[in-house]
Amino acid sequence: MLKSYLGEEIGEISPIADVPAMARDTKNPWILEVADMAAEVAGKSADLHTAPYFTDASLLTPAYGGVPTVVLGPGELAMAHQTDEYCHVERIEQAVKIYGRIAPAWCGL
Repeated sequence: MLKSYLGEEIGEISPIADVPAMARDTKNPWILEVADMAAEVAGKSADLHTAPYFTDASLLTPAYGGVPTVVLGPGELAMAHQTDEYCHVERIEQAVKIYGRIAPAWCGL
């Protein structure tokens, strides 16, 4: 079907990675703890939802035995992988604070 849009000169199209969608475990205590940390730093409720894009987590989560996984970053979702992608400095600073809380908690410190 994609070839019908791109034209026959495109050649063969084949998937590089074919993995199922990644779903978060809404009952996992660690995931809920991370969501709470993010909400506290950001000053608003954590927005736990699915997203319509590929992430390395789809490959890495099963490769590491199904570890609890959160896709969490400071970027603007609508701008991801777009021309002139940007990230607000305030969001980067928030991410640093969030990661600074997650790492010690994960390590039991």
